[in-house]
Amino acid sequence: MAKTSYAIALGSNRRSRHGSPTETLRYAAAALGVDRLSTIRSTPALGPRRAQLAPNAAAILSSDLAPTDLLHQLKELERQFGRRAPAGAGGLASSIWI
Repeated sequence: MAKTSYAIALGSNRRSRHGSPTETLRYAAAALGVDRLSTIRSTPALGPRRAQLAPNAAAILSSDLAPTDLLHQLKELERQFGRRAPAGAGGLASSIWI
């Protein structure tokens, strides 16, 4: 498959072994090898932690992977960062937009 550019949404609302939620987000972006990372913006978290601010960013990533394969790679990265629950439950969250 030819290289495709993907827009990836990243967010975190808990500390990880990589540091604060913002440091965790930056580390994840570096681990993915993103081409560009937006300004990181802190917004109120959803769910039971809504009083807490959570850093969020968008990234552009070029990849040879098909969309479903890239999504599997992102979900594996989430697990490596300690994500144990469905979207909205804390940890590192990622989404893929084509």
